Amino acid sequence: MAAVILSVVLLLARSWFLNPSEFQRAGLLFWVVAVAAIELLPVPVTSKIQLSLAFPILLAVGIIYSPYVAAFVALVGSFDPRELKREITLTKSLFNRCQLAFCHLAGSAAFHSVASVHSPLPRLIPSALMATAVIFTVNVTFVTMATHLLYQVSFENILRQLRLGALHEFLLNYLGLGFVAVLVARLYEVPDISVLAVAAFILPLIFARQMFFRNLALQEAHKELKDREQVMRALSNRMAEERQDERMRIAAYLHDDLAQMLFRLNLQAEMAKKRVVQGDTDAVIKDLEGILRTKQDTSDAIRALIRDLHRSPIGRRGLRRGLAEAIQSFAEDMTRGGATKIVTDVVEVSLPPPIQLLIYQISREGAMNA
Repeated sequence: MAAVILSVVLLLARSWFLNPSEFQRAGLLFWVVAVAAIELLPVPVTSKIQLSLAFPILLAVGIIYSPYVAAFVALVGSFDPRELKREITLTKSLFNRCQLAFCHLAGSAAFHSVASVHSPLPRLIPSALMATAVIFTVNVTFVTMATHLLYQVSFENILRQLRLGALHEFLLNYLGLGFVAVLVARLYEVPDISVLAVAAFILPLIFARQMFFRNLALQEAHKELKDREQVMRALSNRMAEERQDERMRIAAYLHDDLAQMLFRLNLQAEMAKKRVVQGDTDAVIKDLEGILRTKQDTSDAIRALIRDLHRSPIGRRGLRRGLAEAIQSFAEDMTRGGATKIVTDVVEVSLPPPIQLLIYQISREGAMNA
């Protein structure tokens, strides 16, 4: 940062010393005020990076005046709202101003090497677009390097954040702003409408700012929708797993409890059948009473299973037992042969099934990630 600041200050000081009249033109104050007014309305790309819409005005200055004058206007006029709020340090503020001044110095130098503001349009427009490319490249290089060094962000992430929307759309918009600079510069040279030309293009820049905000909001909404889609897909997969686990638990319950009752019922029926053949009426009556009790126990067990399944999506025993069994099973798998023990203390409360499922999934995921 210090190298960039020192280099720009020395270059401008040397130019001022050699040709002070270049920096004493009456029109420069108007350009500084125009740039400052637009710079106070930036587009925040991230919490650390902002997009300025003063680019076409500064490029127009670079087309009309010498490269050093363009750098001077960029240095003095580039106000940042964060400076007024003291949200950035003096060093960062000077670096932002100086790197922007250097970008427009390079872009203006590239333009004046092949054209001037009075050149024919077939030469003027390509030269201005070339200057746009130079300014964009130098600016992206400075911002990328500074952000990487200050915040340890990867180059790929920085470059992704520096554009709004699709890359080709962003580049076309940027080149469009360069074309606006050509119009501003040529109209400024017309004596009767010089200042009005600049003022007339400030309003479209404000609309462009709103367009960038809308584009940024759409991009964030698209990202949020993609994140939600991933969450819903993961939740759907997890629910499928839970249904499989639930089916396995139901099958185990049917096998361990209901199957035993039905087997006992079958034995009691066989015994009653034999005793009917033998004519032992008293024994048959006792067997029938036992059959009725077994039938009632089976009916009660089935009703309990249905009631528990309606009450909770986490198996027939509810959230408390389902969570305890899941964590205990995980603990047995992970601590096999060790002395680690996971203790669960869950209070049974009445909650909607989706909330129970969410608590179950979060708790199980937390235990697995612990």
